[in-house]
Amino acid sequence: MLSVKVHAATLLTSVLPSTADILCTHLMFGHESGRHSWAGLPFVYDRLLVTNRGHGDAIPDVWAPEGCRMVKMAVTKHEASAAST
Repeated sequence: MLSVKVHAATLLTSVLPSTADILCTHLMFGHESGRHSWAGLPFVYDRLLVTNRGHGDAIPDVWAPEGCRMVKMAVTKHEASAAST
């Protein structure tokens, strides 16, 4: 699991074997905004490289019960979007 960042994603996909599972995630809220509840707060993720379908499907689902709004977004799109804020 790593942050939704192009550099990290590029580096890991170049050095890890193709059998590795890489899931990029980013909670799009901070300590204060999620203090009482994560309900409705965005959790961005990208299944960058998932060879074991069980892993790719299960990990984002861990956060859904917390009430996060799960947002599947490509690493490149997330980084471009985050850079504009």
